[in-house]
Amino acid sequence: MTSRDPRPDTPPPLWEVVPIGEYAVPSTLDSATVRKKWSALGRVFGMGSKRVQSPLRAETDLRALPRIKLEHLAPPIDWSHGAAALEDALRDRAADGAPASCVRVLVGQPFAGQAEILEQWALAHEAAVILPPNPEAILAGDTSPLDDWVGRMEAQPDCPWVLPRLEHWYFRHAGGLRLARRLFEAAFAGRLGRGLIGCDSWAWAYLQRIWPFPGVEVLTLQGFDGRRLGVYFLESARADRDKPVRFCHAKTGENLLPDPDSDSERDTPDRDDFPVSVELKRLAAHCRGNLGIARIYWRNRLRAEPDGDDDTTEDVDADKSAMHPDEETVWLSAGIEDPVLPAETGEEVVLVLHALLLHNGPPEGVLPELLPLSQDRILSILLRMKDLGLVQAHSDRWRIAPLGYATAREALRARGYLIDAF
Repeated sequence: MTSRDPRPDTPPPLWEVVPIGEYAVPSTLDSATVRKKWSALGRVFGMGSKRVQSPLRAETDLRALPRIKLEHLAPPIDWSHGAAALEDALRDRAADGAPASCVRVLVGQPFAGQAEILEQWALAHEAAVILPPNPEAILAGDTSPLDDWVGRMEAQPDCPWVLPRLEHWYFRHAGGLRLARRLFEAAFAGRLGRGLIGCDSWAWAYLQRIWPFPGVEVLTLQGFDGRRLGVYFLESARADRDKPVRFCHAKTGENLLPDPDSDSERDTPDRDDFPVSVELKRLAAHCRGNLGIARIYWRNRLRAEPDGDDDTTEDVDADKSAMHPDEETVWLSAGIEDPVLPAETGEEVVLVLHALLLHNGPPEGVLPELLPLSQDRILSILLRMKDLGLVQAHSDRWRIAPLGYATAREALRARGYLIDAF
């Protein structure tokens, strides 16, 4: 067991890589969450609801932010911080006597950055990055690409390697598992030397069913709870900006991040009592600690002040400018709106969603080999799910969309399908 800093006000680091069993899914049992659940039940059973408080900023009055401004307020995640946390974790394990030649696995949810973290780590350590073979070779059970790689690694036993996307080395198909099994035989028998494997959490859940992994150390990036999200969003918005930004909730007016004008030590990110809003706790719980998805929700909900000539709006804006002349206010739209599966959704749709998650975006041409459906039927389902915002296409691969992940995961869980451990 690692020792903890004796100071009670010192929080864990923002970026932390831990054994997978120590992953903490954020939760919130605040009154707002309870009200949301009762509201959902009311809609299901047709019950009325009491009149709610009028929002401080009407959603229809707020305007979307330009893409260039969003890039500054919620920039792409720099996964090199995760790579540095991974290096810290590996160094700690080496100090504890772990063998240098072992192979470790970094597992994470979809969009949680495990592949990008490993690519950043490989760049920093000049490690070989191993790319997957083409899908046809995997389906045919062709192991020649692996045999070539094993030969190179055996000739260079001191060269570290990284395999960022294990989920693209197999298919749930009679012929699509041979390559993965040969890979496991070579890697975990020590024939490949020191290496790191990245794997999507859904593929890992499935692969554990077909291959034993006794003694394999499995790591993951620790979940981002409300405090971590607050620190991350605050630091991201501060980067490369001269003008402070105040983030407020459109409905309540609550400051979602510490006051830009505050000089209080309590508002510094390295304090354990860093103020965390209910909204950030709710977002962290909804995303199950997944920073990649949480950032997309946050970014999609950011809004700007209205441009209209409404007298009330102008008065409010004038008062705010007088109080905070050197800062900008950005509003977070109220509520998390996920895509909704139609009530009549059949088993065919669920099978397609499950295949997309198990392979983290399989090629479209391979899907008929993985499903008991025709190619035309699969494409029809994918296009319908795309219109609903549940899936997205990138090149020739189809994936669950970031904002559709919670809906897809819950649909599979409710129907008893194999799901990930996060």
